[in-house]
Amino acid sequence: VAFMTKYKLTRETDMGGEKGLTADIQVFDGKASGTVTNHTAFDMKNVVVVMPASGVWVGDLKKGETCQITERQITSQNDMEQEVSPFFENISS
Repeated sequence: VAFMTKYKLTRETDMGGEKGLTADIQVFDGKASGTVTNHTAFDMKNVVVVMPASGVWVGDLKKGETCQITERQITSQNDMEQEVSPFFENISS
């Protein structure tokens, strides 16, 4: 019997207006779609939206930019940890 997984992650934290990052992401059958907006005064690199036990790579976001994500493969938490650990090792060196 085949089945598909569908869920929507919504978490809101009021930061006194549009500040930080906002994301509206839906996940269906292991792929994420939606938007991520950078409301900060900074350009960001290597943005990741972290969800329970998984995440989706967004990439670089300039200040004020909104990124449209269309059927992007989600990554398991374990795979994400393996991919980013060399990055943190380089920073601490």
